Amino acid sequence: MKATLKNPYVINGAEAEKKIFGVGDFRGGGDEFAKVIQAAKDAGHDGVIIKANPRGALEFRAEQYLMFDPKMQAKSVFDR
Repeated sequence: MKATLKNPYVINGAEAEKKIFGVGDFRGGGDEFAKVIQAAKDAGHDGVIIKANPRGALEFRAEQYLMFDPKMQAKSVFDR
């Protein structure tokens, strides 16, 4: 898969981890992170890149890409 992000909001994994797990309640953390995502959309970003945090929780040890319009931003490497 090839992802195209022209104006991503970049957040480091440690910061994302604090936003989600630092709240004390996973549901509250998810709500808090949803606010970050919405703020990125409102600011004109076309996605979010969460940089890897190799010493953090398993969920954040690899770089992650969130696309706001996956139908337009994600392409198969086989579709040429």
